[in-house]
Amino acid sequence: MAITSALLYRGNLGTGTNTLYLATANTVVTNIAIANSNATSVTATVNLSTGGTSFALLSAVTIPANSTVFFDLKQYIANTQTITGGASTT
Repeated sequence: MAITSALLYRGNLGTGTNTLYLATANTVVTNIAIANSNATSVTATVNLSTGGTSFALLSAVTIPANSTVFFDLKQYIANTQTITGGASTT
């Protein structure tokens, strides 16, 4: 099976729950990077939504001011499942 890299999301997370990625095929997520360009720390939450049920991949993780945090994981995502998320501030 060929491995293809894909961008999940690029932009401000926003303070609500936002769709960051919609799987259009069976997918494995291996890395998530969250950058904070603010002068103060923020918290970020990233969820996997599977047909009406959602669970946290990252729950209220603190991202220090002016930094990037990387998370390594191996998460299978079936076709049409979504990754959602938000931050404490934008």
